[in-house]
Amino acid sequence: MSSQAMQSRLQHAREDRDELFRSLEDLDQEFAAGDLKADDYHRLRDTYVGRAAKLVREVERLELSFEELLEGAHSVSEQTRYPSQSKRIRRQLGRVRARRLLLSLLVLWMIAGATFLGLHFAGVRLPGQSETGSISLSEALVVQQQLTQATNLAGAGQISQAISLYGDILTKVPNQHQALTYRGWLIRVSGKRAKDQHLVVEGDRQIARAVRLAPGYPDARGLYGIALADDKGQFKSALVQFAALLRDHPSSQLLVALAPQVYTIYHEAGVTAPAPIARALAE
Repeated sequence: MSSQAMQSRLQHAREDRDELFRSLEDLDQEFAAGDLKADDYHRLRDTYVGRAAKLVREVERLELSFEELLEGAHSVSEQTRYPSQSKRIRRQLGRVRARRLLLSLLVLWMIAGATFLGLHFAGVRLPGQSETGSISLSEALVVQQQLTQATNLAGAGQISQAISLYGDILTKVPNQHQALTYRGWLIRVSGKRAKDQHLVVEGDRQIARAVRLAPGYPDARGLYGIALADDKGQFKSALVQFAALLRDHPSSQLLVALAPQVYTIYHEAGVTAPAPIARALAE
C-alpha cells in the first residue's frame, strides 16, 4: 500500500474515532437533560464505547504501520518532496511504547466513563460520598460529562487539559476513585515520556491512593500493578495487584487493554500468566 493510501485510511479512521467521541459526549448531554431513559442511555453508551475502543486500536495499528512505511522509505525523491511532512508526522507519532501506554489509557477512560453513572443509579456508595449521599444526581452527571470530555482531550493529544479536568472533579469530590486513578495514570505516562521521575512518582502516588480508597476497583488494581513493576521493579507486589484485579471480575475490555503489559510482567517475574490474561492477550 502506498504512503498516500495508508495516510488516507489513517485520516478516515481518526475522523471516525473523533466522531464517536463526539457522539459519546452528545449522549451524556442528552441524558443529563432528561431526554433519554437510563436503560436506553446505558445500552447506547456501551455500544459506542465498544465501537470507539475498536477504532482507537485501529488508529494505533495504522499509525504504527504508517511510521514503519516512512522509516522504510529511502527514496531521495520522497525525502525531497515530503521532508517537512514526514518530520511532522514522526513528531506526532512519538515513541512506540509511549503511544501504546496512551492507547491503553484511552480505552480504559472510556470504560471508566461508562461505569460511573451505573454505580450511582444502582445506589452504590462511592469513595468520597457519605452514607446519606453527598453527591447529588446533577453532580454525578457533571462528573460523567467531564470523564467523557477527558477522553476527547486525551484523544486530541491535549494531555495537560485532561489532567486539569480530572483535577476539577477531585476539587468537587476529593476521593473520587476513578478520577484519582486516571489522573494518576496520565501524570505517570506524561512523566515517562518526558523522563521526569518526579511526575512518575506523583502519578504512582495517586494511583496507590485510589487503590486504598477503592480496593475493589479493578482499574486501579491493574494500573497500580503495572506501575509497581515498571517503575519500582516490585514484581511480587505487582502480581498481588493483578490477583486482586481478577477477583474483582473486570470487564473484558479492561482485560484486553491491560493484557499486553500484564502478560509481560508475569513473564518477567517467571510466573505463568492466569488464563484470563492469556485469553485477553489473544483477542
